[in-house]
Amino acid sequence: MDRMEEYSTLCRELEHTPSALEGTAERAEARYRRARWGRGLGAPLGSAAAACLAFVLLVNLSVPFARACGKLPVLRDLAAAVALSPSLKAAVEHDFVQPVGQTREANGVSMTVEYLIVDQKQLNIYYTVKGEMENYEDLPRLLDEAGDELSGVAVSWGGAMDEGMRHIAVDFEERKMPDRLTLECSLYPLEQETADAPAAPVGEAEDPEFPEERGTPAAVLTFELRFDPQFTTQGQVVEVGRWMEVDGQRLYVDRVEIYPTHVRLQLQDDPENTAWLKGLDFYLEDENGTRYEKISNGITATGDPEGTPFYPSHRLESSYFGDAEHLTVCITGAEWLDKGGEYARIDLKNSTAEGLPENVRLAGVRRTGDDVRLVFAQRGDHPLGTTNFHLSSWRDPEGGEHDIRSSSFSTAWAEEDREIQGFTIPAGYGCCWFTLEDCPWDTAELELAYTRFAQLDEPVEVPVK
Repeated sequence: MDRMEEYSTLCRELEHTPSALEGTAERAEARYRRARWGRGLGAPLGSAAAACLAFVLLVNLSVPFARACGKLPVLRDLAAAVALSPSLKAAVEHDFVQPVGQTREANGVSMTVEYLIVDQKQLNIYYTVKGEMENYEDLPRLLDEAGDELSGVAVSWGGAMDEGMRHIAVDFEERKMPDRLTLECSLYPLEQETADAPAAPVGEAEDPEFPEERGTPAAVLTFELRFDPQFTTQGQVVEVGRWMEVDGQRLYVDRVEIYPTHVRLQLQDDPENTAWLKGLDFYLEDENGTRYEKISNGITATGDPEGTPFYPSHRLESSYFGDAEHLTVCITGAEWLDKGGEYARIDLKNSTAEGLPENVRLAGVRRTGDDVRLVFAQRGDHPLGTTNFHLSSWRDPEGGEHDIRSSSFSTAWAEEDREIQGFTIPAGYGCCWFTLEDCPWDTAELELAYTRFAQLDEPVEVPVK
């Protein structure tokens, strides 16, 4: 019996609440009435322990969540994994889950693809890894039916180490979800910290290894994923077709796409604009005042397939299961990259910089032969304080393009000045450092992710339906 048949059988067998869970939903409902303080628990939590705490609170405070977990005990690990994502949590509550249960093993390592949450435009893969080592780093690849690496998608991954549930999110752009895909996952063992070799303090970590430097993986495991059509056909497109003005820039609202896993706001740029849109602070509101906020973890926006710096597609939590009759997009802030300001000029000889974003300053330059280490300070209380300010390339004075092969970025900031890499990071600032390899020049240009952020005095509202 495969996992889908097991899932269906379990659903039939558990139509009545198991004795161990008698009264769970009723107790949760009673606690919910008393727990007004719990309405602010949606903030992201930054550790596995915090995630477990969030799951306990959500089960206690959310009646549908408690009922879903009571009805399907096999989904409890998945419910914990999606607890910090309102959209995916709602999908689990509404049984919008495809169980898989495929296990592959090699060289003492096993990986199981447990569940899929999939619709027309997004694939969420939940899996576990076990092996002789305690932890493994994973590097996934997605292949199409011809065996070629999948194009036109944005992929993010990460999650629990040890034996906890891990997550891969795949956003499809213009194309719809295919009937099947191949997942190829390379697993690399991670060395464990010991009392004799503790973790390096913040600011003193070694540069991370990149895929080509990791050596041979402990295992490369392959899974054939087939998607149930009852899930991949779900979604709604609402044509909007109107212009709006945000911070003096004109944007055309083409459409809003509503899927079970997320909502997409699809925009077009006005060629006369003086800045490229890179990100939005916004939310979706229904006729009852219910808000669907910007995606807080995962893919928040995707870039222009034509290659411009403009970001046309922006993500919100999903209203799909809310059955709203009327929806309004409300924009409260925007992240911009000024046209003509796509690069910051760094004077490597005199340790100065021109054209950095408004919340970033150069903290120091250190040359070792032809390699140059750059250290930057990034203001922590700025709206973009948790967003890396640079992209992965730099340009030399002769016009040559180069990749930044390793970097470190920390949003942690202190109330007093501190020393990192031998340079002073001011109070209230996080830091970023990376190396320009093979850089004998005295100047370099760093490609920027943004230059400024505009907080709007009043939200810009666009009716959707």
